[in-house]
Amino acid sequence: MVAKEWQVDSWDQYLEDMAHEWEKDTQEQEREACKVVSDAHEVARDWESQVFRDRLLALEKNLEAQEWQVCMVARAVEDMEEGHWVLDTILTLVVTLMLPAALTLAPTPHAPWQPPQQQAPLLGPGLRCSSVSTSQMSLPWLPPWDPCHPGPLPSSSPAAQPGSMWPQSKSCLQWGQDHVWILLAWPTGHRRGSSLHQQSSA
Repeated sequence: MVAKEWQVDSWDQYLEDMAHEWEKDTQEQEREACKVVSDAHEVARDWESQVFRDRLLALEKNLEAQEWQVCMVARAVEDMEEGHWVLDTILTLVVTLMLPAALTLAPTPHAPWQPPQQQAPLLGPGLRCSSVSTSQMSLPWLPPWDPCHPGPLPSSSPAAQPGSMWPQSKSCLQWGQDHVWILLAWPTGHRRGSSLHQQSSA
């Protein structure tokens, strides 16, 4: 009887130990499963974070490229506006200063009691600008040329040489600068038009 009771108690203890062992194994498996899930979530978060950083870096590079393009476009527009301003100013000066010259192309006949106008003497190396009064000098004669097409060179008198031509490489801007220089330098006696005429003829 005692042996039978001991056997029953031993069997109960064995079953209880087996239950505890099974519960412990179950908990261990659950912890491992939770760890696997946690690792998977961490990997997913790391991947999403990496993707977000890559997109943010690409966005920053795109913004920098757009800023650079905006700066280049603004600089190009500023240069174009500055170039147009210079060209417009030169052409305005040419038109303004060519108007009095065009009015002097057809001289009015002199009355018999009026002395004829004397042509201003050419300034030599030894003469000063102050020796010739501006009232005795007339504006240079400039024919109405097309600034963007080659034509005869400007001369100090209407009898310009027919063989002299503008160089084919002259631009509208250079044409305006040459004419403005001729019109502005004529009262002071500088002969830039003549030197330009000689250089182009050579």
